[in-house]
Amino acid sequence: MALALLTAVAACVDATSYLRFHVFPANMTGNTVLLAVGVGAGNSGLDPLRSATALGGFVAGAVAGGVTRAACGSEVRFRATAWMTESAVLAAAAALWASGWTAGARAFPVIALLSATMGLQSATVTQLGLGVSTTYLTGTWTAVSSFVGRRTRERACEESDQHRLRRQVGVLSCYFLAAVAASVVMKWAS
Repeated sequence: MALALLTAVAACVDATSYLRFHVFPANMTGNTVLLAVGVGAGNSGLDPLRSATALGGFVAGAVAGGVTRAACGSEVRFRATAWMTESAVLAAAAALWASGWTAGARAFPVIALLSATMGLQSATVTQLGLGVSTTYLTGTWTAVSSFVGRRTRERACEESDQHRLRRQVGVLSCYFLAAVAASVVMKWAS
C-alpha cells in the first residue's frame, strides 16, 4: 500500500508540475533534456532555470535520503523519518502553491521543494531494495518488457520473478492512473 501511495504522489507531482511549470520534479531524464534543449537553443528565459532548479532540488533530496539512511540505523526508523520528512516538505510546497507561488520567479521555491521530495522518495525506495522505483519509470518499463520477452522463450518462471513483475506492473499502472487523475483535476480547476 505504501508503494502505491508513493507512486501516486510522484505521478501527481510530475503531472501537475509539468502542466504548470513545464518541469518534472521526479523525472530527471526529462529535466536534463529540457535543460539541454534550453541551453542548446539559446533560451535565456525561465525554462532552463526551472529545469536546473528541479535537477538541483532532486539531487539535494536524494543526498538528504542518503544522510537520513546513514543517521537512522534501523530500517523502520529510516522509513518513518524519510516519509515524515517527505510529507512535511510536500505540505510546504502545497502551501506555497496554494498561496499563489506559481508564476515567474516565485515558482522556483515550489519547484525546488517538490523536486527535493521526489529525490528523497527515490533515495528512500532505492535504499529499501524494493526492486522498483516510484518516481522514474524507464527502468521499470525496461524490466517489465524484458521479462515479457524472456517469458515468451522460457515457460518456467520463478515465484520471485512473478512477484517482482506484479509489483512493477502495479507501479506502472498506479503512476499512469494517478497522472491522468491529476491532469483531469488541473484541467477542471483551470
